Amino acid sequence: MNPERIKKLQNFGLTEYEARAYAALLELEVATAGKLAELARVPRTKIYGALEGLGEKRLVTLVPERPMRYVARPIQDYVDGLRAELQVKTDEIENNREALLSEFTPKGNIKMEEDGAFVVIRGRSNVTSKLFDMITHTQQDFLLLATQNSSRRVDYHMSMVRDRAEQGARFRLLCPVGPRNAEVLEAFGLHGEVRRALAETPGCAIVIRDDCEAMIIHILPDDEHHFQGSDVALWTDDKAMVITIKAMLEAQWLAAPVVASKLPASEVAHTNVDEAPKLAA
Repeated sequence: MNPERIKKLQNFGLTEYEARAYAALLELEVATAGKLAELARVPRTKIYGALEGLGEKRLVTLVPERPMRYVARPIQDYVDGLRAELQVKTDEIENNREALLSEFTPKGNIKMEEDGAFVVIRGRSNVTSKLFDMITHTQQDFLLLATQNSSRRVDYHMSMVRDRAEQGARFRLLCPVGPRNAEVLEAFGLHGEVRRALAETPGCAIVIRDDCEAMIIHILPDDEHHFQGSDVALWTDDKAMVITIKAMLEAQWLAAPVVASKLPASEVAHTNVDEAPKLAA
């Protein structure tokens, strides 16, 4: 059995068993199913299915005798029929080509919302590094809700805050105000804006950058040390989460009194400067 002949027949729509049976029947011209299966090396359980397929393709004729025999037909009828079917399909495609192109052209009308990433960051040094990275990449707006102790750590990032602020980025700090963080807040106010948090967030800080990413930090312990601590943070760039968290912070921000700001009083949304005038710009 020539493998190349079998492959050619398969290329024109015959299954392997059909191709084997037809090629063998061409040599025998007339044969029973048993003899054909033997020569074609097709399992006896498969030969009748192959012959039925060949009959549908008009490649064999059944001789109703006992035992039943099969006669090979010229392949011309099959090829002509195949060509006619393909021509009909080609004409159908050509007639509907313009309509198909118009209806099924990519349009991009629907934008699927993409899920963001969620990462757990452990250890104060790692959290501090991530906070520095967020400050470094701030283009428009940076908002930090901090505790009185953790706000003192902003001093470590002050040079980068200044650099980004000089490039036009807005920096905002919302936290309780007291003797322990007064000096840091005054320095921060030279580059951004500080407002007094109306309520302490015990052991927790939240950061939002450019509506792009957010980080919620559990401070362990809540002290001012920059690197020593077991802080745990959840960072995300999931758009829906970031916008939701920011909306909650903005409500607190707008209700909070201004403590220090590089902006003139006329440009500050709330001018109810708190009781510590020494921190006002």
